[in-house]
Amino acid sequence: MYMKIFTSDTNVLVAVCDSELIGRCFREGGRTLRANEDFYRGEKVSDEDVKRALQGATTGNFTGERAVGCAVACGVIEPGNVIMVEGVPHAIMMRL
Repeated sequence: MYMKIFTSDTNVLVAVCDSELIGRCFREGGRTLRANEDFYRGEKVSDEDVKRALQGATTGNFTGERAVGCAVACGVIEPGNVIMVEGVPHAIMMRL
């Protein structure tokens, strides 16, 4: 997986994507899911790296089975809130 962290004064966005999906675009119905390289390609990481990063995250964006599975395992995403686009899972987390 690749993970990139974006920070501002009050927010920390953690973007995680399965490595093999980087740079690809998926379309189904009216949905388009882009695994944009500029957005996702940061460091190659393990599940443990993602778990640590999510502890301080205010927002998370997850694309791919492994990335979404990790977010579900961490308890930041409920399985019922995952969407599928061409068979690729995607989820967004926000802490208010």
